[in-house]
Amino acid sequence: KRFVQKNKIEEAISLYKNLLKNDSTNLRVLNELAFLYDTNYQAELYYNKMLELDNTDATFYALGMYFQKKELFEKAIKNYEKALSIRKDKESYYSLGYCYLKMNLANKAIDSFSKAITIDASLVKAYFARGYSYSILKKNKLAIEDYKFCLMLEPGHEAARTHLEKLK
Repeated sequence: KRFVQKNKIEEAISLYKNLLKNDSTNLRVLNELAFLYDTNYQAELYYNKMLELDNTDATFYALGMYFQKKELFEKAIKNYEKALSIRKDKESYYSLGYCYLKMNLANKAIDSFSKAITIDASLVKAYFARGYSYSILKKNKLAIEDYKFCLMLEPGHEAARTHLEKLK
């Protein structure tokens, strides 16, 4: 971790790989390596190794984030849905909504953002994203409500303020 903090990624990868030689089933090390490889194909190999060992929501969520970063939204969605089939959580619903939004599926995005908000009523980013989705569908009254709520939760949210001013 110290190497990562000092931006010495190659050294960190080398140390993590050495740790794997002693324990090839160490999920924490596999996750760290996958994260460090970011969008490199090797990240997917480490995530798949994690799935062989551990079919938890966290593993599916991590793989979903990997595909999302690569803009492979359909694959990301499949992994977020698998994560949500194991455990309903706000981040998976939010990320699912984000992918739907990127695929121009605003109604599905709204549904996912709403589910994230149901789990955590203070999730500012979900209100903003749902407001944006509503504005795409020209449901301006609903968009305005979400932007206002976003500003109530986080008064300094400039993007919400800007979008709200455009709609008024």
